[in-house]
Formats: sequence, structure tokens, C-alpha cells
Amino acid sequence: MPPEPESDLAAARPAARKAADVWLETLRRLTLERKFKVLVEAWEFGFDLRVAGVRLRFPGLTEDEARRRAVAEMVECHKKSSWRKSPLF
Repeated sequence: MPPEPESDLAAARPAARKAADVWLETLRRLTLERKFKVLVEAWEFGFDLRVAGVRLRFPGLTEDEARRRAVAEMVECHKKSSWRKSPLF
């Protein structure tokens, strides 16, 4: 009999928490320059994933068209973002 889904989640939480703690400690040790480089690399990776998703949905697009469509999707996503509706902003 497979384990209950909730028990799987409960068992994974300590491991996920430990991984997050290790990652945060690693980030704390980085220089500001390296932190910025990690941020840029993460953004570029995310953008590349979005472009890949566009190319899967629209295989006939050129690379330039796929990148433009990805940017347009990001702009639309930003416009719909819930944090912009916050009274703090």
C-alpha cells in the first residue's frame, strides 16, 4: 500500500528546510558582486526556460520571435502580478 501523501510531505519538510538553510548560509558568505552574478544567472536561466516554453507552443517562430514573445508574456505577467495591488506600493 502506498504511503499517505501528507506523510510524504511531512517527511520531506525537514529535508527541504535543511536544504534552504544550507542555501541561505551559502548566499550569506558570498560577496555582493557574486550575489549579483548569481541573481543575473538565475534570471537568465528563467528567461531561457520561458523562451523554450514559447518555442514548444509555437514551433514555427524564429529565435528572435520566440524571445520577443517571451518578453511580451513577462510584461503581461508583471501587469497581472498581485503584489502591485498591495496598498504598500
